[in-house]
Amino acid sequence: MRINDDTIKTFKDIWMKYDPRARGLIRHDNLRDFVLDLIEAELKLAKANNESTFEDNILFNLRLNGNLAYYAEYKRGMLDDRELSTLIYSSSMLSR
Repeated sequence: MRINDDTIKTFKDIWMKYDPRARGLIRHDNLRDFVLDLIEAELKLAKANNESTFEDNILFNLRLNGNLAYYAEYKRGMLDDRELSTLIYSSSMLSR
């Protein structure tokens, strides 16, 4: 699969938030927020383009991992309480 220009631009924009001097490094304690930013950008793009018509392979495909996507939505305040409750009660990990 070819990486498109939008994917490269999005990655660079997010990377620059954590590496403004373009040293090619980000601090390890920023890694979680960096990944959350990538997921958030992908989720927003998918929602804006109607997920049902959106190609499966966009940006970084991180949204395809449900746990990562839900975690990012939760941490960034993108879920309302009802959605969060549904996710918690339906989680196979929490029902054990």
